[in-house]
Amino acid sequence: RVASRTVDVPMRVLDAPEAYDAPLAELARRRDGLPPDDVEARRRLMEQISMLSGTRGVAEALRPGEAHTLHPEIQAISFAPDCAVLGLPGEFFVETAQAIRGAERVPRHLMISCYTNHHVMYVVPKEAWPQGGYEPGVSILGDTADEIFRAAAIDLLREVTRDAS
Repeated sequence: RVASRTVDVPMRVLDAPEAYDAPLAELARRRDGLPPDDVEARRRLMEQISMLSGTRGVAEALRPGEAHTLHPEIQAISFAPDCAVLGLPGEFFVETAQAIRGAERVPRHLMISCYTNHHVMYVVPKEAWPQGGYEPGVSILGDTADEIFRAAAIDLLREVTRDAS
């Protein structure tokens, strides 16, 4: 069995690019003032700087202040009741794959293929956003995208494996 569906995924609504300049300058100032041996504090600041720099870059590419929705496709192919391939349209975190694999009535033998059909960039789990870093910074999707993809993927896998023989 084969099935696919499109999902409605909200994109991030961002400020104008220049709104990120002052916070980035402040973070750089704080980083430059750290003692060279304070590696942990430097790492935390660099995660914030990476996220804000990425966000500023995304803000340059998107229309600031406007809400938009993408409509990417996901697909599932079942080979047997307990064997399937799931196609997801971007770069997903391992936590997403683990959550999908851990859901009830999902095939035990499941291969997840990312970058399938579309490429919506990084799909960041809600719990990873506060950690900062590169992926949340450059993600074009809102913080609910991962939940939307997870729910749709689980539903689609159940659809292609029900009554499969």
